[in-house]
Amino acid sequence: MATTKKKSSLAKAQATRTEKVATGTGGVKPARVPLPTFTAPADFAPHFLEVVVTTEEDGLLASQIEATRYIGRYNPEAEDKKKRNLAAYDMRTLLAIQARLAAVTFKPTNDKKFPAKAADRAEGVKGSMRLPANKTFKLVLRANKKKDTGALAVRVVSASQDVKLKSGVVKSVELTKLDPVARMFKRAARFLPAAFQNVQAPPKLRRGRAASSDDE
Repeated sequence: MATTKKKSSLAKAQATRTEKVATGTGGVKPARVPLPTFTAPADFAPHFLEVVVTTEEDGLLASQIEATRYIGRYNPEAEDKKKRNLAAYDMRTLLAIQARLAAVTFKPTNDKKFPAKAADRAEGVKGSMRLPANKTFKLVLRANKKKDTGALAVRVVSASQDVKLKSGVVKSVELTKLDPVARMFKRAARFLPAAFQNVQAPPKLRRGRAASSDDE
């Protein structure tokens, strides 16, 4: 008797699915609505940006953020004339980057956070978890402009985490592509173009002082 009822339930479920597919009311996932595009400013030049963010005790991003724009290729060891502190001349873009990163990394579950040590995080694991608490992360971004449309595009080149060694020295260690924290930050690339829609060209240095705007 139980077997007959089970077969009847399965037949009804199959019939319902078939009907939904036939009428277009179900069975097929709706197409994803594309994200809006944002046109690059007239004086926009592709560039690398190093962004440093820190998490609070609750695993959410703190208000502290630093960003360095590079003239030419990205090189942390580059001389000062190849770097510009974004906060010194373009706070609007800096705050927009912070807002987008905070939105993407936000999770409503306060009791679930990724382990602080990268070695303790299972690679490839997905779940509704917040970033590790009280940690500092460094992201390298590449802001580009699409040639065919002029729309902005941003790529998260790498994500690193500050690690304190036994010697007391703090070292920035790049996270693997499968690290869930790195994956979380890299998902932000889809939403970061809007942050650069009013990006300012960096000031040109002359005799150690800022002068006119210029870039690569």
